[in-house]
Order: sequence, then C-alpha cells, then structure tokens
Amino acid sequence: MSYTLETHPLFCDLWSDDIATLTLFSEEQILTPHETLFRQGDEANALYIVMDGKLEVYKNTPQWGVALEAIIEWGSVCGEMAFFDKDADKIRNASVRSGIEGATVRILVDTAIMDLSEDHPSVYQAFEAIVRSRKK
Repeated sequence: MSYTLETHPLFCDLWSDDIATLTLFSEEQILTPHETLFRQGDEANALYIVMDGKLEVYKNTPQWGVALEAIIEWGSVCGEMAFFDKDADKIRNASVRSGIEGATVRILVDTAIMDLSEDHPSVYQAFEAIVRSRKK
C-alpha cells in the first residue's frame, strides 16, 4: 500500500492548507532496495514518514555485531525518538535502510517538526504516543 500525506494515518485529519504546509516542509525520498537512510551515530536532524515499503532497523553492538532490531511498515514513522524522547541524545542509536523492495519516505526536518507541533498539537501527541509505545 502507498500513502499520500492526505491519506496517511498521522495527517488525514489536517486541513488542506496544513497538508500544503507539511508538503512544503517535507521532501519525498525514494529508496532503492537495501539503501541506507541513516547510520547509527549520525546526527538526528529529521524524522521519516514511511509512505510505501518497509524499513529495517539495525543496531551495531560490541557483543552481537550487527543485529536486526525492527521492521517499520508503511504508515508509520522512524527517527522520531530523538525529537520526542526528552532523554534521548540527538544522535541516531540505530541504522535504518529500506527493505528488499525499496521504500518511499517523506523527510520532515527538525525545524518543521517544531512548527507543526505548535500549530497542530494533536499531530505532536501522535508522535509522542509512538515513542511511548516503542520505549516499553
């Protein structure tokens, strides 16, 4: 399945003007199969809205080497922990790449996230709920 911002579960309740603003603040990126989106240790300056495909989350640890941590499906987000978890560093704690079929994401940079949170607290709360569920 593929989403547009208008039909994405996180944004489907926004007005068309707000969707237009979100479109201006975000950028679409099409990933080829197994293309790296970001690496563990990178600066966390954006979150990624999965519009199509799947993302694979990997962590490099001294004990286990590289291990698959999670699969992120379309309709979700990744990279949000650095923005919505007040205890998190602004450094990526895992690497993320597209799955075997590639993926499409929309990139939302940190300044846009703050603007969006001020104008649309319900969207900000939806992101916070995702963080709470992933910290369990």
